[in-house]
Amino acid sequence: MRLSPVFDLSTPLFDKITIRLDARYYGGKTFTIETRNLSDESFYIRSALLNGRKLEKPQIHFADLVKGGSLIIETDTKPVIN
Repeated sequence: MRLSPVFDLSTPLFDKITIRLDARYYGGKTFTIETRNLSDESFYIRSALLNGRKLEKPQIHFADLVKGGSLIIETDTKPVIN
């Protein structure tokens, strides 16, 4: 069985960043992380969308990141309790 690394998400310290992926190793061209509603008061993750799909857990697989695309993290002033 081959394991795939997983990244646990936390609130970014930036509004937007684009990672350029090296085409010699990865299929995607870029991976963009965008944070919406981020402020000194709004720093709890409300939701996260990976390429338009809602994430059920605050995690993404390395294999999904290197395919390219986007991660949109929406923040709020209160924590989300499931």
